[in-house]
Amino acid sequence: MDEAAIEKFIATISERVLILEKHQLEVKAAVTVLKGLAVFEMNRSDPLEVAEYIRNLEKTLLNSDPRHQELEEVLEIVEALKAVRGQDGAIREA
Repeated sequence: MDEAAIEKFIATISERVLILEKHQLEVKAAVTVLKGLAVFEMNRSDPLEVAEYIRNLEKTLLNSDPRHQELEEVLEIVEALKAVRGQDGAIREA
């Protein structure tokens, strides 16, 4: 692949990532609205208690999802690699 083809490929991937991020933000906004409605409907007298219950339920569900655990492990590896590499991508001497 020549440099122009690589740049075009990177631009295409970047565009698709931005589209995915936009859709992800829309889904997050919808979920936030649904959470608010659930809190309001479940217990109008103590919405903070219901919000805490929903937050704990979300954490439990995330922790039970093997894909989420794998993603956390990958993110830890990426952070470790960033710590080992310098700003220019060169490996730092220990």
